[in-house]
Amino acid sequence: MARRQGQHPDNCALVGNSADYYGGGAYGCTLNHCSLAGNNSSSYNGGGAYSCALTNCTLTTNSAGAGGGAHSSTLDNCTLTGNWSYSYGGGAYSCTLNNCLLTGNSAYWYGGGGACFSTLENCSLTGNRSSNGGGANSCILNNCILTGNSADNSGGGAEVARSTTARWPATRPLEHTAAAGLITAR
Repeated sequence: MARRQGQHPDNCALVGNSADYYGGGAYGCTLNHCSLAGNNSSSYNGGGAYSCALTNCTLTTNSAGAGGGAHSSTLDNCTLTGNWSYSYGGGAYSCTLNNCLLTGNSAYWYGGGGACFSTLENCSLTGNRSSNGGGANSCILNNCILTGNSADNSGGGAEVARSTTARWPATRPLEHTAAAGLITAR
């Protein structure tokens, strides 16, 4: 059941939908307490959601060219798990995320297994994978925790364009592959 721009469903499930260009599961919606799973934007962006406001939602196993879980969206208290992108932002691309959990997402070609070109506040990024910036690539990270993320080339935890306030748990401070931890360009 794909949603059209401007609709505001609550407690819904958007499963196995597809779009050629934007928002395989949802486009231009406000979603509360919804599950978006197995949706696909085959050619472009936002496998789960594109240009949406999501609160208390789960985005699982969605895929797209960029932003497998979500693209150009705002996410509050959401969980993004197992989403995939063939270029940027397996979990999220060009999004604002607050109090979200991003785990097991991947971006194949460029970067940001968890998130790319996004702003994250009080988020946890765990077990995400990409060629660059396994957890996050070119993101602003404020009070975020990054653990067990990996990158084939650089920035297992994060590869960023601006300084960040990201944290690694004290018990395992830099347990990331490739150039371990955080790479910053100021």
